Amino acid sequence: MAEADGQHPLQSLWQRKDGPAANQLFLFGASLAGLIPIDRGWVERHVDKIKGSEVNERRGSMFELLGVNLFRKPPKLFVGPKRKCRTLVRVCFYGPIVSSL
Repeated sequence: MAEADGQHPLQSLWQRKDGPAANQLFLFGASLAGLIPIDRGWVERHVDKIKGSEVNERRGSMFELLGVNLFRKPPKLFVGPKRKCRTLVRVCFYGPIVSSL
């Protein structure tokens, strides 16, 4: 999240119309929605840092929110291809997030 235009990075991201921006906003919102019921105070402290002007704190808080959310629900593993393809393992973290190895 860069501040090249002088805006807050989330404002810049919101104004973009490309797929990666939409994905980033979705993941951020899903992180907030999923983690608030677990520990509202922890999430609010990170949101305050993200709203702030300290770039490294903002980046760190975004990283923590997004990273912790990946492990909020246990992943589902699907091992072995059901059809002939190169994918050996498929990991579904939550919702539409899938990683194939």
